[in-house]
Amino acid sequence: MKYSGLLAILLLAASLLPIVALLKVYASEEPKLEPKIVLKNLDIPPANVTYTFFDSPPEDAEYTSEGYLNTTNPYSDVLGYIDYLDEVTKAEGPYPIYVLVFVDKEEREFWEGRGLEWWQYTLIQLERADETLVAKFGIDIRVLTAPLGYSNLWESDDNLTNMTQIYEDLMSETYIFLGRPYAGNYWNGYVDCIVGITNQETIDNIAGLAALNISQLDQGKYYILLNWYVQEEWADDNLAFHEFAHLFYAKDHWSADASCCAMTQSHYHYVTVLWEEGWRYSIYGYVLCGYLQYDWCADCKSVINAYLQLFADTPYKLVIRHEDPYQPKGILNPIGVYLSDNPTNVTVSAIPNSGYDFDCWIIDGTQMSTSNPLNITLDRRHTVVAIFKTVTQPPPQPKPKRGGPGRWVLMC
Repeated sequence: MKYSGLLAILLLAASLLPIVALLKVYASEEPKLEPKIVLKNLDIPPANVTYTFFDSPPEDAEYTSEGYLNTTNPYSDVLGYIDYLDEVTKAEGPYPIYVLVFVDKEEREFWEGRGLEWWQYTLIQLERADETLVAKFGIDIRVLTAPLGYSNLWESDDNLTNMTQIYEDLMSETYIFLGRPYAGNYWNGYVDCIVGITNQETIDNIAGLAALNISQLDQGKYYILLNWYVQEEWADDNLAFHEFAHLFYAKDHWSADASCCAMTQSHYHYVTVLWEEGWRYSIYGYVLCGYLQYDWCADCKSVINAYLQLFADTPYKLVIRHEDPYQPKGILNPIGVYLSDNPTNVTVSAIPNSGYDFDCWIIDGTQMSTSNPLNITLDRRHTVVAIFKTVTQPPPQPKPKRGGPGRWVLMC
């Protein structure tokens, strides 16, 4: 009897090993790339979960029961099962963005035999990201295919070693779909954005990319590349809405004194234990501020709100912006997105702030005009960027000096 009880204990311990292995414990070094399976943790969150984190490890970091951080998405409509089909069946916000999702072979093979299809996991994360974007801006991600039938039309090149290369490969292989009309079971519209999911290991360890430069946005090249494999599953929804925000001209914050928001890339906080969606994660390490946020700073909100109509369903669209949307050097009228149901003429004017002069307009990234106001024929989508220059103060004139009785000499 004694031996059978011991055997039962050993069998129980062995059965718990896979669950224990899934509790990811971090140190300050680079995180290891581990296979991820989304399983509900059996632990019950403590009743006194606090919303705090440490900027540096507490003295008793290895033993402390404090420092719990609840990063559950406050806009999520469920805790546990998520209706991932929301993204292909329900209209949730007034500013839809219609996306086609392409997934590479590595990602599809990763989910084989894991109890969850790759497209289910992708839709879960897009739904959680969408809930935040809808709550803050009314931006509604709508996936055009379920179960994402175009997925097998893109295979990332196994020889590519960084995310930028994979991003460019995604663009080259899927550009024929972007901007094309789409008719499906739930949505009819134009393909606004291509989302690629890769599980390919890269040397740069980047988790997501959207628009390699701002000129790509001006040209309507809306692509997003995500690698769920780089960070942990509790951060995947943060990653997704961070990258979607880039499409609306929101930019990363790299300054050490930048406000802590969803776009912040410079702040790290020491977290001991993290809870999300009823799961417990033992961290004991530094976490990027942006992965802990479900909100944007005032500057980001101002920029994103100005471009909410970027994906409005009309080909007659004029995007008007400052060279740096975060640092306007004058007043533009109009600014943001001008829409028309038919071809028309639009007049755009620029008034410089004190210390600046108007320089020129850049039209569609290639043409230049010094006319102000500018008259532009809206026969298709166009983008105009206002360029201002700093006023150059003339050098001070030298003072005349007396050269002698009855005459002045100008000293130069």
